[in-house]
Amino acid sequence: VSTQSTWGLHSAMKGVIVRFVLFALFFSSVFAVSSLPWARTVFSVEANRYIIVDEKGREIILRGANVENELREWPKDSRPIDPAAYDGICPKNDAKYSEPPICELDAGRGVPPLNRSTAWNSSNDFSQMRAWGFNAIRLCISWEQLEPTPGVYSTQYLDRVEQMVGWAAEQGIYTILDMHEDWYTHWLPVPAREYPPYLTFSYGQDGAPSWAVDANGYPSLAPFSFDPLNPAMMSAFDAFYNNKITANSSIVGEAPGPGLQDHFIGAIAALARRFVNCSAVLGFEILNEPQLGSMVLHMLDFSAQHLYPLYSRVIQAITGTRDGLPTCTSTVPPRLDCSYPDLGIHDTRHLMMFEPSAIRNQFDFALQRSKPFTDYPNIVYTPHAYTHVFTLDRVLKIPVNSSHYPPSYDFAFETAHAEALMMRAALLITEYGVSPDQDGYVLVNMTRAQETSRTGSTVWSWKSNGGGDNGWCLYDQSPSYPDVQNGPEIASRIQYLARIAPRFVVGHLHAYSYTPPTMISKSANGTAQFGTDAKFVLRASYVPSSSSSSSSRKGASNDADDSLLTEIIMPAAVVWSLGGAAHVDVSVTGAVDPASIQMLQYPDGSQLLTFAPNGAGEYSVLVQSKLSSSASVTHSRSLAGESAVADALAFDRSVARRVESLKATSLTGANTDSDSDDEAFVASMLRDAPSEILVAYEASRKFIGTLLADIADWFGSPVSRRPNFATLFGKPGVPQHLGAALPPTKRR
Repeated sequence: VSTQSTWGLHSAMKGVIVRFVLFALFFSSVFAVSSLPWARTVFSVEANRYIIVDEKGREIILRGANVENELREWPKDSRPIDPAAYDGICPKNDAKYSEPPICELDAGRGVPPLNRSTAWNSSNDFSQMRAWGFNAIRLCISWEQLEPTPGVYSTQYLDRVEQMVGWAAEQGIYTILDMHEDWYTHWLPVPAREYPPYLTFSYGQDGAPSWAVDANGYPSLAPFSFDPLNPAMMSAFDAFYNNKITANSSIVGEAPGPGLQDHFIGAIAALARRFVNCSAVLGFEILNEPQLGSMVLHMLDFSAQHLYPLYSRVIQAITGTRDGLPTCTSTVPPRLDCSYPDLGIHDTRHLMMFEPSAIRNQFDFALQRSKPFTDYPNIVYTPHAYTHVFTLDRVLKIPVNSSHYPPSYDFAFETAHAEALMMRAALLITEYGVSPDQDGYVLVNMTRAQETSRTGSTVWSWKSNGGGDNGWCLYDQSPSYPDVQNGPEIASRIQYLARIAPRFVVGHLHAYSYTPPTMISKSANGTAQFGTDAKFVLRASYVPSSSSSSSSRKGASNDADDSLLTEIIMPAAVVWSLGGAAHVDVSVTGAVDPASIQMLQYPDGSQLLTFAPNGAGEYSVLVQSKLSSSASVTHSRSLAGESAVADALAFDRSVARRVESLKATSLTGANTDSDSDDEAFVASMLRDAPSEILVAYEASRKFIGTLLADIADWFGSPVSRRPNFATLFGKPGVPQHLGAALPPTKRR
C-alpha cells in the first residue's frame, strides 16, 4: 500500500483542533513521572548496531541538553536544594554561581504542563526544552551534595532531583542521571608556598565532597595551566580508582564499604533505589570524563585495569549481574576476579551508561581495548564529540578551516560506533558543543554528523552564567540580564539546535536529515529573521514480525499495532521559520496507513506528526515550506531522502571498516603493561593523519613524562632547589610552543 498525504493545516484546522484538545487533556491529566515508556537496548540486524528502543520496539532518537542545576562550586552562600524553594517560585539568579537556578515556575501554580509559557523569561525550563524539540536531558548530579558527609546520602537532594525528573516527565522528556565531575573536585588543596610561574593554581571544578579528596600531599598546581597534569588531581583520582580507605571514608554509614569507591557506588545506589520504578529516568551515567590519574602515559592499561572494572562493579552492585564470577568477600582493594556485592536493588530496567577516558576528546577515538566487559544487556556507550574544539589540531593552534585532523566531523562518530559495537553497547553522545561565534562552521557540522550517523545527543549546555556570544549555552546571559534567570534565546542556537527530528521510529531507520534555515538578518538585540528554506527528510522501512523470517531486533516486537506510531517533532521556532502552521507542507509516502496520519499542535506552536506503518515496506517523510522554491518539487518516495540515505550508507561502510581494523589489531585483546602498546595503538589510528599530528603526539608523551618526573622532584625537594623546567622546551623533538598551545576549556 502506498499513500501520500500533504498537510495544509489551514484547510483541515477543525480536525487538528479536535486532535489537539484530546492531546492536551491526555497530557494534563495523566502524564505522570512514570508514564514515559521504559527503554532498553537491542541489536538491530539491519543497522548492524545496538540501538535504544521502547517497550514496543520503536527506536528512540534522543535529543536534548545538559542541565547543570546546583552542580558547581557548591556551597556558595548555600543556593537552596530544598524542593520547596522552587515550588511556584524561582530563586534569584546570582553570577557567583556558574549556572542559573533550574525552575519550572508554573508547575507550582497549577498550570497544566502543555499550557505553561515557553517564553525566554518564563522560568519554565522544562517547558522551554520541549519547545526546542528536546526529549532528553542529562542531569548533572553532584556527589558532593548527594553524600555531603561520609556514609549519609541526602534525602533532600534526592527530593530535589526527583522534582526535576518529574518536571521533565510532564513534558515528555527523559532524564539521564549523570554522576558528574570535572577535575575530580573543587576541594583540591591550595598551595602553601611559592612555586614557579609555569605551575599555576588549578581550582578543580566539581564532583567529590571534600572528605573524599586524598591528594597525597600534593598542592593543586597545573603546569602551564593544563589541568590534566595537576598532581593533586591525579593523586586524588588514584586514591579513588584504588578504593583507598581514608580516615573519613572509614566512616561507612550507609555506604557499602569503607573505601572511596565504595562510597561513590553507594551514591549511585541511592539514586537507583529512589528511581528503580521510574521509567522517566532513562538510566545512570556512571562517571563524566574520567581522568587517568597518574596513568596518563599508560592509557590502554588504565582502561583495562581501572576504568572498566569500576563500571563493572557499579553495574554488578545496582543490577545484581554477576558476570560469571563469585562475589567478592571484601571490596578493598578492588579485584578483577570477583564481582562486587549485590546491593539488593536489582534494577534491571534502566540503561547503564559509561564513557571512555577523557583523553578521547583530544583524539576523537578512545585509547582503550574495546571489548565486552559486562553481561548486563542494557548498556550505552556515551563518549563526547568535540571535533575542532578540544582535538589535537586545537592543541597545535591549527585553524579549523585549514585543519586536516580529525579528517572529518563524521570521524568521531565512526570510531564511536565501532567502539560501541565491539562492547555490545548502544551509542549516545552525551556532550558536544562550542561557543556560539563558531556555530556557522563547527556546530552546523556537528549536528549534521549526528544525523548522518543516526546518533542521539545532548548538547553542552542548557543555560549558563556567562552566556551570550562567549558562552556555551542556548540563552543569552550577558550583563544586560544580571539578576534574572537568563536572557533571550541565542539566534544561531535556534538556527542549528531547534530541529525537526524523529522521536520514535517504527521499523528500521535508514536515514534522516534536517537542513537548517538561512539566517537572513540579525538585529542588535539578537532577534533574527530566518528564511523559509528549512527542510526535513526521513526514510525507514517496516517488516511485521509475522511476515519476517527472523527477528530484526532481538527482543523487540514488530507486530502490527494501531498504537505503533512513528513520531516526528517540529519545534515552534521551525514552524515559524517555515511561514507558520498554514504553510507547513508535509508529505508522508509509502507503506503508511493514511487514516493514522495526525498533526498535533502544542499551545506554543510546536507540532507533532504521528502515523502508523501499514504492512511491510518503506516509508518516507518530507517536511518543507509551501513558501520555499523547493516546494514545487513533486513529493515522491524516490526523491525524499535519497541523499541522506546515500550519506548514511557511506557512513555505515566506514564504521564496518573501523570495526574490522579493531578486530585485526592484536592490541584489542592484549593485556600487557607497555608504553609501546599505547604508541602503536595511536600510530595505527593516526596512520592517515598529517605527519605533524603524530609527531606532536610522540613529542608530547616524552615531554609529559619528563615534566611529571621533574614536578615530582620539585615537590619532594627543598624550597631552594628549583629544577629548570624551561630546559624541557629545548629537548630534541619537542615543539617550542607546546607549553603555551593547550586545548581550550569549556566556558562553564
